[in-house]
Amino acid sequence: MKSTRQPRPGTAILLRVAGTLALMGSLGTLAWFGCWQGFGVFFTGIDPVWRGLAAFAAAFFVMFLFGWGLARVMGGRRPDVFGLFNEAFLRITQGDYKVQIPVSELGHRGGGPGDTFKIMAQNLNTMAGALARVEDLRRQFVADVSHEFQSPLTSILGFAEALKTGDLPDPLRQRYLEIIETEARRLSRVSANLLRLNALEDREGPPDPAPFRLDVQLRGVLVALEPQWSAKNLEIEADLTEVEVIGNGELWTQVWTNLVHNAVKFTPPGGTLTVRIAAGPPLKVEVEDSGIGLAPGEADRVFERFYKAESARSRADTASGSGLGLALVHRIVTLHGARVEALSPGLGQGTTLRVSF
Repeated sequence: MKSTRQPRPGTAILLRVAGTLALMGSLGTLAWFGCWQGFGVFFTGIDPVWRGLAAFAAAFFVMFLFGWGLARVMGGRRPDVFGLFNEAFLRITQGDYKVQIPVSELGHRGGGPGDTFKIMAQNLNTMAGALARVEDLRRQFVADVSHEFQSPLTSILGFAEALKTGDLPDPLRQRYLEIIETEARRLSRVSANLLRLNALEDREGPPDPAPFRLDVQLRGVLVALEPQWSAKNLEIEADLTEVEVIGNGELWTQVWTNLVHNAVKFTPPGGTLTVRIAAGPPLKVEVEDSGIGLAPGEADRVFERFYKAESARSRADTASGSGLGLALVHRIVTLHGARVEALSPGLGQGTTLRVSF
């Protein structure tokens, strides 16, 4: 059976060096012999010692010219490796993360420095790509935050200007003040959610995990949100199996509050809201509503920061939404090693938000 083992990089380099030296020695010998014969033809009376020295000097000069010419030819074909890396690093420090080093031009067969440069170039390209994605996310985040703050600020400034006039009827003045208060509270919620998201972003696990009764917690959230679902005359169905889990109870309360509040918001009056625990395995909690549902493709995006489904953007009760509630849910659930997903048959057919432990 024929062996397919390749020589180790160190051995391959030594073989290359030995082969190069052997080739140069052979070419040097031929050059010296040619010069010796040439001097014998043109200078017949020259002393053999001086003839040999002159032949050696001429051969050295010829080999120098040969090596210089070869280096120029090969150097024109091979990239300036250090120049490529230097330019790439310079562009990255200047904020240009689209830079890519042509990896295919750096490869060598059989190991050696060429392969090392190739790996370094691949790693640098990967780093530059990651930085480019982070920069795109940062710009999108700044744009989204600016938009979320601009809308309520515009309302506040507009109604504040209107309040400066002294001829407004009291009911209208009171209405303007209520709008200003509502928009200010919206700004406060956006800021609070951003701060909480930022605080959880760098964590690898939930803070202060402890065992708690999941069914008791869900029942408490439903009771706390009773004014919201009672105002819309929603029918509440709770199928809460007794179960205990381990996690940060305060953060999980935030999760269920956001999910139930979201379901109430997008369910029309007289609709149905169901909260159930499926013991599993795996353990699942589902918040199901008979509301406006989601269009195809929206279920995968509802947990993105500042994302608002197209089916909900025309609704008046989304004006107070920040687009951060479900993003916060996703971060908390992920922090606990669980998974959250949105399921909907389509528009007008309700939505199920499922958390799987």
